[in-house]
Amino acid sequence: QKWSASRNKKEFTKFVSQIFVKFRLIFEEATSGTPFIRKTGL
Repeated sequence: QKWSASRNKKEFTKFVSQIFVKFRLIFEEATSGTPFIRKTGL
C-alpha cells in the first residue's frame, strides 16, 4: 500500500508539472501577442 501511495504521488506530481508547463507556455504566448490559445482551441 505504501508503494501504491508513492506511485500515485509520482503520477500526481507529473500531472501537475505538465499543467504548469502548459500554463507557462500559454502565458508566454499571450504576453508575446501570438494567438496561441486560438491555435490550440482553448
